[in-house]
Amino acid sequence: MLCDVCQINEATVYLTKIVNGSKTQIHLCESCASKSEKYYLNTDFSFQNLLSSMLDIALKQPEQRKGNNLLICTKCQTTYQQFRKQGKLGCAECYNVFKKVLPTILRPIQGNLNHVGKVPKESNGDLIIKRKIKDLKYRLKRAVEEEAFEEAARLRDKIKDLQKGDELSC
Repeated sequence: MLCDVCQINEATVYLTKIVNGSKTQIHLCESCASKSEKYYLNTDFSFQNLLSSMLDIALKQPEQRKGNNLLICTKCQTTYQQFRKQGKLGCAECYNVFKKVLPTILRPIQGNLNHVGKVPKESNGDLIIKRKIKDLKYRLKRAVEEEAFEEAARLRDKIKDLQKGDELSC
């Protein structure tokens, strides 16, 4: 689908606006969307503001927030308040400093703590199978640790089946 504005580039941003029950859809390319963000949204929308408001929702407990406000990265001096306002960390060390609050923030926003991303079209499903095998191996290890041997045998068989199918596709 082409961009509704320039009619040249592929539309990658889809805006749906509902006002008083009237639905309007706009399809924009990345370039047109970045130029006209405030015009189409009719607000000072930014992903940092969105993330910041989600952080506020994720951290409802006031006593938890008080302790978090004291967190400061020793390397880049990013404070917890800056992190909440900007929606991004300052450096790699911030992940260690804020590691206690990140799961409580990320899980409600993303639904998971592991990033899975999108699968490229060119992979023909190979990446999906590899991810399933990796997940099954992890579950197998946990089942063995918990001495759930019937579950472990079932998982082992699933892994073998997936690996056989993967070998056939090569």
